[in-house]
Amino acid sequence: MNRGSVTGQFQVGEKVWVPLAVGRAIGTIIEDRGPLGVSGQHLFRVSVPNDPYTPEEFLVQEDEISQLDDADQEQLQIQLSADAVMEYLIHGGLVSILQRNSPKPVWLRRGLQGNVTFTFIEGYSATGGKAAPRNALRGEKVFAAQNTKNEVIEFIKSFGLDSTQARHVVSAVGTAP
Repeated sequence: MNRGSVTGQFQVGEKVWVPLAVGRAIGTIIEDRGPLGVSGQHLFRVSVPNDPYTPEEFLVQEDEISQLDDADQEQLQIQLSADAVMEYLIHGGLVSILQRNSPKPVWLRRGLQGNVTFTFIEGYSATGGKAAPRNALRGEKVFAAQNTKNEVIEFIKSFGLDSTQARHVVSAVGTAP
């Protein structure tokens, strides 16, 4: 089956398992470099999320990466539980996201150790996908202006929470005038 590379095994845009110093992570092939490695080994440049920071990019040999199986693919599409989302947002996650002041959409996902984290990279989670409101913090509290507070509540709801749960998160984080 030809998937876009000379060897036919991998293609640009595909998610694959990538070896790390300790364990492995899911990354995305971002470039097919061709047979440039030792003894003509096929090379790929792969981007691995370094949530919530800029993704790490690695040059890897084809024999170092492996395809995700169906169960791995399904894990990327599982919606996080409301309890896990609320716990994360209340205990620093919401403030961390809002401090970025980024116009990019945000997703919540499980990190390498199973912890909840956020990413700006699409396709690694089914939880979220909306951009956070900008300038929504005062210190480490949600800016209490009604329109800003409502925007933050709507943003929190994009992670699968209802209005009551979203309001609880804002209340737990706190507001500032």
